[in-house]
Amino acid sequence: MKLMKKIILALIVALFALAGPLFAKSYVNNLKKALQNKGKATEFILRHSWKRRLPPSIGELRRLRSLYLISNARLEVIPPEIGRLGSLRQVMIRDNIKLKRVPGDLGGLMKLRFLSLSYNRLESIPPELGNLRNLRSLYVNHNVNLRFLPSEIGYMRELRVLNASNNRLTNLPAGIARLEKLEQLILGSNEFRRVPHEISKLVRLEKLDLSRNRLRVLPSFIGDLKRLKDLRLDKNPLRSLPASFRKLKNLRTLYLSWDGFSASEQKRIRAVIRRYMPRCTLYLWINDEMKIQAP
Repeated sequence: MKLMKKIILALIVALFALAGPLFAKSYVNNLKKALQNKGKATEFILRHSWKRRLPPSIGELRRLRSLYLISNARLEVIPPEIGRLGSLRQVMIRDNIKLKRVPGDLGGLMKLRFLSLSYNRLESIPPELGNLRNLRSLYVNHNVNLRFLPSEIGYMRELRVLNASNNRLTNLPAGIARLEKLEQLILGSNEFRRVPHEISKLVRLEKLDLSRNRLRVLPSFIGDLKRLKDLRLDKNPLRSLPASFRKLKNLRTLYLSWDGFSASEQKRIRAVIRRYMPRCTLYLWINDEMKIQAP
């Protein structure tokens, strides 16, 4: 009996191995083959390609749920036909060093949950992306020529994660304040000289990264973000923290450039943390070295 079970199991495994190509759903760098099986193709990946343009025929893959355009050194043009892929849930257009723009037609992908436009050379974000009302995560980080975000981003009411780090942003659009469900806002390595007031409305934030900017003052409204667990302020010329800082009782991690604070301010910060946020771990830059100090 045991031998028979092993034989049956082996036959099932062999059958699936043979049938695999017939039920293939993912295609890598072979758009022609994906189009031949467009009724089954649910994932398409173009990576390390030398194509300058993504063919308009990509719009025929109507059943795609995932699209990845990654590390294509010459890719410059994404056709508007990408907006026809209404079944897409996840799109990653990443690390294409010549890509300066993406079509506004991406804003028609109403089922999209995840969108990454990171590590390209984007100079702007299409305002049409504000139509992505079901989007949960948006990554536009590491676009060195990106100087602003469109105000329409505020219409992404389901957004939980926004990563716009490593760009050249100096401010945020007023629409950001409407992102009432946002939990993570990552703005490190930009050119902010002040903390945008729009952040004060994001009361559900659990992570706020403002590291490596040009901030000299932390506003008092930071204390209104009472759900914060992770606050990153290191590599800014800060000299003090506001009194309202003590309201952040849920804080678990705090990053600071410790050398910029006077001895008396360091003492005050430590006392506040011990009393009001005893579970918070300090990550301190001291003489260009990271020191971790547990509560």
